[in-house]
Amino acid sequence: MRFIRAYSFLEFGFKCKDELELGMITKARITLQDVASQAGVTPSAVSHVLNETKGGSIRVSDAKRNAIIEASKLLGYVPHFNARQMAKHRSFTIGVVLMMLPEEVASSSAPFYGGYEYEAILGVEAVCRESNYNCLINVQRINKKFELPRMMHDGSVDGVVIVGPSNELVLREFSKAKISCVQVGSNVPRDMGVEFVAADLKKKFCEVSEALFRQHGMARQMVCMVEGPGPQEISEHFVALCERIPELQNESVLLPAIWEKQQNKDIFRGILSRPNRPELLFLDPLHMEILMEVMDELGLKACDDISIISYGIESIHKRLENLYARKIAMITFSVEEMGRLATELLLKKFGDFESDINCLPECYYVNGETCKELKFDI
Repeated sequence: MRFIRAYSFLEFGFKCKDELELGMITKARITLQDVASQAGVTPSAVSHVLNETKGGSIRVSDAKRNAIIEASKLLGYVPHFNARQMAKHRSFTIGVVLMMLPEEVASSSAPFYGGYEYEAILGVEAVCRESNYNCLINVQRINKKFELPRMMHDGSVDGVVIVGPSNELVLREFSKAKISCVQVGSNVPRDMGVEFVAADLKKKFCEVSEALFRQHGMARQMVCMVEGPGPQEISEHFVALCERIPELQNESVLLPAIWEKQQNKDIFRGILSRPNRPELLFLDPLHMEILMEVMDELGLKACDDISIISYGIESIHKRLENLYARKIAMITFSVEEMGRLATELLLKKFGDFESDINCLPECYYVNGETCKELKFDI
């Protein structure tokens, strides 16, 4: 017995020395009993409140509930994940499926879309952390056959946030597996019944269009976007603005996401060579370089001959400015906020989030050298 006790002590001493060197010494784990003692209640009452148990024989007054919550915050209590899973019969894990562009397209579009997935994940992970959820990530390529990940089959996730362009085949797989999902971005088939969170470009394009017409008389305007259900809806709304303002001559062009550069150049050359070419062009940042090359060929200057407004996530604005050595007029939005809202919307399906959620977060207009200046903030 003495030998065993001595061995255990020495082993503990070496372990403490190693952990001390690695900066791993931590305080003892806070338990339900600690929270119960602090709040002056029973451990079962703490479990009932912190696990948000519905019904049952335990009744907790509002005063005691508040005391339990305050005690858990004061002590820094973190629920035991496995116990919580067993009590609720859920995984408390959110899956994030990243729908990535093909390798050959992704490399060329990295300066414009490179931060989209990363920033969306930041938003998802922030909500998961605040709500005591885990987060699992799976990556898919949109040009390859979609395979439902194993973690979607075995109950490892309660629901999924999709980031990037999905399609009917992808969503059908989730539907067959009875998995709740929410899309970040508007490129989701409208007839599949999938909820999505997307920047309200439909509203902002029309606000900017009308403002530039009122302030600078720009009547010939065009939206150029990468094709998809979201851009289709935005473009139709933009063109329909002419019904309310008959002087406007709004048009739209939807371009395939995977097209050769020369094909896009031919499209823009045709648009800019028209006698009645647009005075204002709303442009996906992916096509900015191509448009600039065509304008150089035709001897046209941004702002002087045609105003250009790009749109995209906030971090793109600085990249475009560095790339073209000029400040680009832009409509910007936060995809991190979209990731947060999409995750909150998913948790609301499980009863873990109660507040109202704005599925169309606001966009912001930033004046730049490529477009005539707007005299007020919109």
